[in-house]
Amino acid sequence: MYVPTLKRKGHPVRAIPIDDDVIGMVQSYIETYQIMPNEKLFPMTRQAVWDAVERSCKLANLYDDRSHPHTFRHSFAVHCVLNNVPLIVLNSWLGHADIRNTLIYAQIVARDTREFYEQIQW
Repeated sequence: MYVPTLKRKGHPVRAIPIDDDVIGMVQSYIETYQIMPNEKLFPMTRQAVWDAVERSCKLANLYDDRSHPHTFRHSFAVHCVLNNVPLIVLNSWLGHADIRNTLIYAQIVARDTREFYEQIQW
């Protein structure tokens, strides 16, 4: 597994693990489409991604105020908490400067768990 290191002045470093199979697929994509090192890997604008997510949500009848790309980030974080990824690791992946920002996801999961528990008919 490869974890890229990104350094951007004034921005947090966000390093995420990338499976070796995904790296192979990206390399094949680069070779197939002859992408040069100075070219964008996926030449899409921020707005184009937003529009694609919104269209997909509408097609899936999931359209509401949360149909935007940032929802994927939150879903990823909650998925990681549910799958016992240590919060310090998740904090690094999300690029949070303060661990308290990452703890919010654990609190959300705990609140949801408590609500489900309270609905059980004993």
